[in-house]
Amino acid sequence: LHQEGRKYLEELLPGVPLTMDRHTIWCWLMEIFFRYPQGVVMFLIVGLVAPPLVSNDVASKAFLLYFSRPLSCTQYVLGKLCTVWVFLVMISAIPALVLYLFGVLLSPTLGVLEHTWDVPLRILAATVVLMVPTSMLALALSASTSKSWIAGFTWFAIWAFGVIARNVVAMLALSAKDLSLERWSLISLYHTLGNVQGWIFGTETNLSAVLEAGGLLTLITLLSWGVLARRVAAPM
Repeated sequence: LHQEGRKYLEELLPGVPLTMDRHTIWCWLMEIFFRYPQGVVMFLIVGLVAPPLVSNDVASKAFLLYFSRPLSCTQYVLGKLCTVWVFLVMISAIPALVLYLFGVLLSPTLGVLEHTWDVPLRILAATVVLMVPTSMLALALSASTSKSWIAGFTWFAIWAFGVIARNVVAMLALSAKDLSLERWSLISLYHTLGNVQGWIFGTETNLSAVLEAGGLLTLITLLSWGVLARRVAAPM
């Protein structure tokens, strides 16, 4: 019966090795959940919510009102970040944790907790990796212009063209019989996030690719913070 379940999973989700243990299957499924449905929803939600958050304040000169009170630039930025983080938690951590809870409750025995106790921790870590660089980049784009539609267009363009460019380059590399696809992942922020999240869930074993992806996400976060802090402090 156990082997039949594995074969059914292989037919339902091609690419799952039948040698996977319970922990690996749970982590693999959670990574798929983060990469595809949640990744697409994040792309749309942040692109709709974040662009007006700072750009509207830039256009209306609302900074003069905000900073006439005992409010620092850091507090202002954190307040805007928390707005984006609430939406990201609602579409990432909460659905994933609910899915994990239902999986445990529907299991034949609670012994599944012995094998999957760390999955919720991995979900929270993957959520942080998703939230921090994406929200910082989105707000930096929002702060760079007084027109929210420009920030929104730039956000969608960065992600969409990154994925397209990565896939085109990967196809050219395959045609040249170059199987090292990891080197092209940095072109796309979507695949860069996927590499780090895959390492968190234990499905990505190429440590050098993970370090490069983590370094790029850290660099994006720091540069975005610098742009955001400079633009917010400029009216003062």
